[in-house]
Amino acid sequence: MQAIRGLIPPDLPAAGGHDVDYRLLTARGYAPTAAVPDGPVDRVFVEDLVLPVFIGAYARERDAPQNVRFSVSAWVVRTGRAVEDMRDVFSYDLITDGIRMLTGSGHIGLVETLAERTAAMVLAHPRVARVMVRVQKLNTGSGAVGVEIERTRSAARALIPPLAEAAGFGHKS
Repeated sequence: MQAIRGLIPPDLPAAGGHDVDYRLLTARGYAPTAAVPDGPVDRVFVEDLVLPVFIGAYARERDAPQNVRFSVSAWVVRTGRAVEDMRDVFSYDLITDGIRMLTGSGHIGLVETLAERTAAMVLAHPRVARVMVRVQKLNTGSGAVGVEIERTRSAARALIPPLAEAAGFGHKS
């Protein structure tokens, strides 16, 4: 635990008003560097993460959570140095913890909204150049339904600040 706390830069703002310390999510498991578009990249992925989520546009979908499957791939720019510890990697825990925070913040009307928020959350990391997010509702009675989106850092710049702030990133206290 002390090793993780040592990775948190002291100048990050607190996540006021939330039960989760978003500094852990934004600072854990990486060494902040600027993304270099032509550098070598790694694909960090989470596949088939299933969580109960309060999601749906219909009134009947507000009473109970539905099982939702997430698959996320993030193309991450390498740091340019040998991997020695957690500061040198983009951990898949950043993705899974972020999804849990997004889904735990209350009812979400559309899978498209959840996919966009997930993509913005992942792209908020400075080393992520591209992300693919698939969100599927599993209990609709007609098989799995959902959406798959792909976003890049340049295409998402206009969306990252409002969506990342909604998830607690960049929150000023």
